[in-house]
Amino acid sequence: MSHQDFLAERATLARNKDRLLESHEGQFVVIIGEDVLDTTATLEEALRVGFARANGPDFFTARLRSHAETTWIPAAIIEAS
Repeated sequence: MSHQDFLAERATLARNKDRLLESHEGQFVVIIGEDVLDTTATLEEALRVGFARANGPDFFTARLRSHAETTWIPAAIIEAS
């Protein structure tokens, strides 16, 4: 994933965050580019969705929280199953 892609996906999250928080707080969101693909209950599910839809590690996932929380997990080190 390029830095530009990462910034685009962060912007997509920012635009959609309030709407997503209404019914998905605490869940994980999966984003590719401008598209919010899905929300899932667990990080494992989010990674499966992301790898399946992106055909590799080029996707963004974050836990939906009303307060700031950042965890960086490089997808390149996680093997898709």
